Amino acid sequence: MNLFITGATGFVGSNLLNNKNFIKKFKKIYCLTRRKKVSNLKKIIWIKGNLSSNLKKYFRYSDCILHLAAHSANKPYDNLVNCIKWNCLISTKLINDAFKSGVKKFVIVGSYHEYGYAGQILKKKKFHQIIFVCHYQLMHYQNLFFFKLYFLGL
Repeated sequence: MNLFITGATGFVGSNLLNNKNFIKKFKKIYCLTRRKKVSNLKKIIWIKGNLSSNLKKYFRYSDCILHLAAHSANKPYDNLVNCIKWNCLISTKLINDAFKSGVKKFVIVGSYHEYGYAGQILKKKKFHQIIFVCHYQLMHYQNLFFFKLYFLGL
């Protein structure tokens, strides 16, 4: 199976790519990066670009998208408008392009950052009633909602 990873240089992505047991499960791993990278392993292919780049030619060879990339509106990073743009609009387009290119498996993952401070527990009353402590959480939750609505018809 071939895997396409966004956010491969982030906390979760870099730890996965340093795990030999993870890497050996895939024939090829396409990794999106904003900076040119070189790998010692032939199965890891670094693609210079960003989430808005035309990645359809790589999606055609991918069986699964592991979407780890995220844009934070939490201080000191960026504003809420750019957070919505990258995490909702551009991420949805990326997933749609991958789907249209034949990718059938999607995994969208984030680290603790979008859910608030480490160790803080979110209280769930119902699926649609979650207490958000920052804008970033809302964007991540909204993106998952659009994904479920669009692709799963929920």
